Amino acid sequence: MHAFRSAAPRPPVRIRARLRRAAHGTRRLAYRVAGLAGGRVRFVEIGAGVRRVLGSARRARGTLRFRPAPGRSARRRIVATVVRDGVPDRPRTVARFRAASAPRARPPRRVRVRRRGLRRIVSWSGPRASGYRVSVRLSDGRRLLFFTRRRKVTIRPVLRGTRVRPSVRAYDALGRPGREATLRRARRSPRAPARCASC
Repeated sequence: MHAFRSAAPRPPVRIRARLRRAAHGTRRLAYRVAGLAGGRVRFVEIGAGVRRVLGSARRARGTLRFRPAPGRSARRRIVATVVRDGVPDRPRTVARFRAASAPRARPPRRVRVRRRGLRRIVSWSGPRASGYRVSVRLSDGRRLLFFTRRRKVTIRPVLRGTRVRPSVRAYDALGRPGREATLRRARRSPRAPARCASC
């Protein structure tokens, strides 16, 4: 005689969430979960080109505070996925919101070249960016290209008298380039006409 056991289906998990604005451009997600029974809930921010896990919850209630990820689209959803016994349930949207559009990278300012022996230090100022592309032309025929997150690059060796012409372009968090900034040459004041000694 064989005995068979059957397991009663688990009740569905109910999730309620409320999204509010918080300080300094952040958002606050307050949630309540019923019927979780040892599982966990994962909250994901989803938009065009954006998919980021905000956090997981195992308790019946709690809050998540986050800053919206930069993206091309301002429309976002927060999707919750329940995982029980290693098996995920069907994802469900628990909140919707509009995020601020990611600002374009502003062009660098004050591109300068300083000489330190056989080195040339190219530096610039201006707002911080996610990255910079530095293109350098030297009068000795070299063409150099740098990608950096710092606001300066060092070129070596550079002989005395070699002209260095850099251009810098900033990139935003989405990899979009801003306007190019170049080295500003100091303007020379016009020379006064020479006076005739015999006049």
